[in-house]
Amino acid sequence: MKKISVGIGLALTGILLLSAVPVVAHAQARSAQGSVSGFIGAVNSIGTQLAALNALNGLSAREIQLVDAATILDKGNETVLNNLLAKKAGDISRLQTALGTNAVVVQSLAGSNVAINRVVAIDVKPGGNVVVYYR
Repeated sequence: MKKISVGIGLALTGILLLSAVPVVAHAQARSAQGSVSGFIGAVNSIGTQLAALNALNGLSAREIQLVDAATILDKGNETVLNNLLAKKAGDISRLQTALGTNAVVVQSLAGSNVAINRVVAIDVKPGGNVVVYYR
């Protein structure tokens, strides 16, 4: 009787451990996508990010994550953010124009009630996920 209950206990423990792994990995991946360093890197590499977006085949809405830049930046960094965005205004304008021709991105933005002129950067991740930062 002891052998059976120990075996069942070990099996249940293994199932619980295995079921917890995807949840932890998923939570880590989502928080890593909308980060300050990712945002700043994306703003500073708009041309590269656009080229990466254009190289994607079969982009779908579920591969797009919309991130309000205000949610990842400290309130005290507003001046720094404004200066960075002013410096990159030409690149941001080109980005917005290019994104306006991408039906999947336009549809994702519209579905979340985010106007394209609020987009300030994109970050194309390895594997094809796209983080769209807006303000």
